[in-house]
Amino acid sequence: MIEQTPTPAPSIDPITSPEVRIPSITPSPKKLSILPGILIGILLTSTAVFAYGYFSKIPKTAIVPLPPTATPAPSVAPTSVPDSTFGQITWLDKPVKVSNPDVLKTSGPNGELPQQTEAYKVATFSSGSELIVSFIAYGGMGNTNIYRIIKDKNQYNLIESLIVDKDTKNELNNIFDKTKIKFISYDTLGLLPPDYINVGNQVFITAPAGLGPSQFFPSLKNPVKYLTSPHGDFYSVYTDAYKSQNILGREIFLKLPDFTLLSYRLDTGFTSDDKVPRVTFTSGGINKDQFEPGIPFQCGLGTASTVIKANSSLLIEKQEVGNVTYSPDKKIYQIKNIQNELLKVLYDNYKTGRDYPSAPPIMSIDQYNETHNHFLYQDLSGDWIVYVNSQYAPMVECGKPVIYLYPTQDTVINVKVGADMSQSDPLYPSDGWTVLAKPSGNLTYQNQSYPYLFWEGMGWGTYPDYQNRGVVVSQQNLIRTLKSQLSQLGLNTQESADFMEFWQSRLPQTPYVRLTWLNTADMNRLAPLAVNPRPDTVIRIFLEFEGLQQPRPLIPQSLTSVPRRGFTLVEWGGLLIKGK
Repeated sequence: MIEQTPTPAPSIDPITSPEVRIPSITPSPKKLSILPGILIGILLTSTAVFAYGYFSKIPKTAIVPLPPTATPAPSVAPTSVPDSTFGQITWLDKPVKVSNPDVLKTSGPNGELPQQTEAYKVATFSSGSELIVSFIAYGGMGNTNIYRIIKDKNQYNLIESLIVDKDTKNELNNIFDKTKIKFISYDTLGLLPPDYINVGNQVFITAPAGLGPSQFFPSLKNPVKYLTSPHGDFYSVYTDAYKSQNILGREIFLKLPDFTLLSYRLDTGFTSDDKVPRVTFTSGGINKDQFEPGIPFQCGLGTASTVIKANSSLLIEKQEVGNVTYSPDKKIYQIKNIQNELLKVLYDNYKTGRDYPSAPPIMSIDQYNETHNHFLYQDLSGDWIVYVNSQYAPMVECGKPVIYLYPTQDTVINVKVGADMSQSDPLYPSDGWTVLAKPSGNLTYQNQSYPYLFWEGMGWGTYPDYQNRGVVVSQQNLIRTLKSQLSQLGLNTQESADFMEFWQSRLPQTPYVRLTWLNTADMNRLAPLAVNPRPDTVIRIFLEFEGLQQPRPLIPQSLTSVPRRGFTLVEWGGLLIKGK
């Protein structure tokens, strides 16, 4: 982590970020009913919504690639192409959609096929060649990756050297028909920026992908150009994640010359890996608490920080409460007026989930106001970052993702979860679980048998705001509807029974209940998985439910499932939102 230095030392730290918190469980699903109420209180302790990733040097892919043990790397090394081969490059002013190059395989090892979704011309060369950015989905994980292709007359050339993820490289022979495309190494396009970018006196650090590197600049909503660097322009994107015009979520993206995006963080320079900001409070001395640069939203916020714009009326009431320890001229502030919108949002967040029977008494807003529950710091962009004390983070019942593995034959499988892991069963090692899986779903890990893998932690991605989607059901129809939906989403009898055994006693007793589902694509963004060998079929579902006194209109969700073919991975989890 960097302390305030002119040029930060590029050390690599583990990846962390937004959390999906879930309770500890016993290995057997039959023992779920004896779980204590520790499920509640999930987003608390390290609600590391983004701090660790915020201040660490992080690789550009969210998942550390697995060694190519199951799928061989390309057998032929890419051809090194001289810089002058295609001539001078000219970048287009905007990407132009083109027909997908006919370069994909038409059969796969297990029947699965790559799917080319979109392709765009982004540059031309003086030789007449064209640079194409192609979006291709392959494998059971449902992820879409970017591939850069040079069309030279009738020859297509995949620039393999621009693919930084080894796991993606290992699949190239399964994706591309090498009779139609040539793999080349061509590194002179300026599309591999460093993890640290120093522009003047501001330092940007790569962050876990929010929209991710597989998105185009045109997909950003209302981007604001921040500044220009030798590697491209930085843009800020603001969202009303808290349904407020004053309290905003902010993400920073680097727009590369081919219009693809990378997520970065603007470093403030006074935090470290332990998430304890190096600040000193006027009352209380040197800080020893953990703070996160944002207000958590449900199970994650991805790469967003919580900020208040400099011209916001909320800041009129800020009070100086301390300074950066090693730089006393850099002040920190706090809102003390209990009528201030920020303090109301923070206090509501603190109260969330703290109404379970064995919970400690909830502080009054006046008592809460006397704590170091947050502080404000103005970064060099002019925005004020809201740092939230982890002790006062919300406690949300965010529950129990479990992963089932069904290979077609006895197989050694490695599973990594894109989350800041806090609890797991079996214990999650730094390089992921490596288990012997049987077609029945039985897993053997360190000579013990498990029906599934359980994990608890904060996902590295963004939790979607779907509170206006789903269906509202009456209490009398709740169980019947839920069982029907589990079947529609593709869970088998045992998986559905495990789900109901865990969640049925925790369902709201209110007259109505909102049922909202996250699907595989949503979960891949929130907590991406790296599985080796790669599954042929993936089913990941996550239920968000909320007790209601009255029904309300929602946008219906289409609940569908995919056929189970080949090696299948299934995961389910849930989030209970407490009623206000």
